[in-house]
Amino acid sequence: PRCVLEIVKILDGSFSGKTIWSNRNYICSRDLVALQRMGRAQSYAQRVQAKEKRTERLDKLHIEESPLAMENVFGDFVRDSEDRRGKKKRKVEEA
Repeated sequence: PRCVLEIVKILDGSFSGKTIWSNRNYICSRDLVALQRMGRAQSYAQRVQAKEKRTERLDKLHIEESPLAMENVFGDFVRDSEDRRGKKKRKVEEA
């Protein structure tokens, strides 16, 4: 048994008998832990639902490419510089 500073129940005998008084406001620790778990489960479910809503919203949102995008302004120069960067990385990996 646990050492309880809050009276839960007063019995007629030492460990048995009729219940003389019972604390109606008492919540056992098992129930408190269950409530905490339910709270965490609900917050997780809300996060998952928010993530799903966000992905749906982003899928519906269509942003057209800006006419001032790097590839539109500089064209092949941007692609060539990306290729050079890739080749440099390959040389480092081979050495």
